[in-house]
Amino acid sequence: MHDTLQNIFSPNLLAIIVSIVIGLVYGLEREVDAPLQYRHLTGIRSMPLLAAMGCVITIIAQQTNFWLLSISIAGMFIFSILVYFTKDKSNSLEIKQEIILLLVFVTGVLAGLHLFREAMAITVMAIAILSFKEQFHYYLARVNKEELTAFVKFAILFILVLPFIPDTNYGPEGIINPSEIAWVVLIVSSLGFIGYVLMKFGKPEKGILLTAFLGGLFSSTAVTWVYSAKSKEQKLLVDLYACGILLACAVMFGRILFFSYVFSFLLFNQLLIPGVMMIALLLASIALIMWRKRKETATTSIPAGSPMELGNALVFGAIYTGILFMVFYADKFWGTTGLYVSGIISGFSDVDAITINMSKFAEKTQRLEAATFVVILASLSNNLVKLMISLVRGDVRLRMQVGIAIAMVFISGILYVLIKGF
Repeated sequence: MHDTLQNIFSPNLLAIIVSIVIGLVYGLEREVDAPLQYRHLTGIRSMPLLAAMGCVITIIAQQTNFWLLSISIAGMFIFSILVYFTKDKSNSLEIKQEIILLLVFVTGVLAGLHLFREAMAITVMAIAILSFKEQFHYYLARVNKEELTAFVKFAILFILVLPFIPDTNYGPEGIINPSEIAWVVLIVSSLGFIGYVLMKFGKPEKGILLTAFLGGLFSSTAVTWVYSAKSKEQKLLVDLYACGILLACAVMFGRILFFSYVFSFLLFNQLLIPGVMMIALLLASIALIMWRKRKETATTSIPAGSPMELGNALVFGAIYTGILFMVFYADKFWGTTGLYVSGIISGFSDVDAITINMSKFAEKTQRLEAATFVVILASLSNNLVKLMISLVRGDVRLRMQVGIAIAMVFISGILYVLIKGF
């Protein structure tokens, strides 16, 4: 597209046209949202002219002296300061209009430098920030100090810590890589953080199933634990609580497919059929329960917990590393049988770690069938844990509904392993 336009227009003419279009976008947004007294300054006519001026000055500076561009940007900065000190500040001290003036001019400069993608990307993000002001204020008003601290911790880990972790292999046959372990912890922590945000801002109290889906993003076992107990307290809603547990189990299989896709596309291809099959069985069970029983609505929620616990992240890293050693030595001393046992044991507590480990194992050894069976066995053992929780804590009807569905999943998983194994 870019090459086609350059064949029609000269490069500089194309840059001017792009800058004017970008200015029009800013101007349209300002005409709608800006206070009336500022529309003459940042309106539909001023913005395109300002962007075009930045573009033309950049073109001239490239042909003559680049100091002209530096002087122009400095002059624009001074002009913005003068605008700020001469306007009426009785109601607000905000400098949004002045920043927009500078931003439009600089975007025009980028267009003059033929950095069209960068200029358009900045424009889109800036317009989004300006247009969704009310939504930003609404959500920011609901953010507490703990959540802000969690976000800062996450940013520190991602920007200041992660880049400096050594990307070197240690341990027997180089199975331990600190950088890889850090990335694994970051990805899983991100999933938990996203789950927390959805739990808080997605209004899960509007429905048990929505709560189950959001809760399943970070802990399907937590959903099972809470919903099993709730089924005894609110017997009229037992069917929905059973559906919520099964939906969280389905989300767990979705997490397995997600992690295998991220870390090993080869393993993902092997897990796709059994994973989709188990998800389909669980969703079919949910549909059957909902069809047979009258739909109910309720307002319940699973406590979102802490937005980000570094302790939990480090525990997961330790579990991941421990499973890495367990898989290595199980394969070394007991072969494939040892891998299967390690998968079953790992599934009692966590399926994400064993999935990621098996993804690495499959990429390194190309033993896709063994890795696939280990992940399936881990997922089945994890579902058995949820079944036991339901049987111990749940209502009689919930036990039957969850028990039948998980039994179907378990049998289908075992049959898949046996059929593929032979």
